[in-house]
Amino acid sequence: MTYFSWRWMPHYQYMRRFLDEGYVGREFQCLMRFTVGFGRTPRYSWRFDGQRSNGALADLGAHMIDLARWFVGDIARVMAHTAVYVQQVIEGAIEASRQGRWVALE
Repeated sequence: MTYFSWRWMPHYQYMRRFLDEGYVGREFQCLMRFTVGFGRTPRYSWRFDGQRSNGALADLGAHMIDLARWFVGDIARVMAHTAVYVQQVIEGAIEASRQGRWVALE
C-alpha cells in the first residue's frame, strides 16, 4: 500500500475542506499539474537515470491520481499530456529539450 502523503499537506487539506463544505460546488473535472526544478543542476539525479526511474509520472503520478480521486471521487475518463523538459549546461552552452505526448483513457 502506498502512503499518499500529499493528502496531509495543508494546502490540499484546505482545498478538501472547501469541497466538503460545498463552497466550490459539484466537481466535474480535475486538472493536475506538477512542475518541478529537479533538473536545474548538472549533478546526478536518480530521477533522470533510466535504470532507476521511469520519470515523474511513475515517481509522482500515483500521488496526483490519488488526489484527483480524493477531491472528485471515482474517475470515469483520463486525458494526460506527459512531457519532459530538460535543460542542461554542456561545455558552457545551455541545451534544452522537450519530449511529450498526449494520452487518453476511457
